[in-house]
Amino acid sequence: MASKPFTVTVHPFTSPTPHSRAYERGNTSSRNALVFIGGLTSGPHTTPQLEPLVQTLSGDPDLSFSFWEFRMRSSYTGFGYSSLANDVEDIAASVKYLKEIGKEKIVLLGSSTG
Repeated sequence: MASKPFTVTVHPFTSPTPHSRAYERGNTSSRNALVFIGGLTSGPHTTPQLEPLVQTLSGDPDLSFSFWEFRMRSSYTGFGYSSLANDVEDIAASVKYLKEIGKEKIVLLGSSTG
């Protein structure tokens, strides 16, 4: 089943991961961020099961959450070449960025090893 096109805002940010980008979907003026961290071999935009969650967040302004993903050194084929310590550094860099741009609440949601 093919995925439908969607709009995403790309945020460059400083991280140990070269050329880091965070990908935001939904209302970019939301006060809060829900950050998805995928499991083995996944990366941004590889988990289609999240679409209902993204739509729910986008459709409820009272929640004031946008949906975020970012690339870690272990994303996609980086699994087995990176480490848990690298993942912690990459996640910390993304949270730091979200705080810098004024996000009030930051919720991490993981799947499998994420």
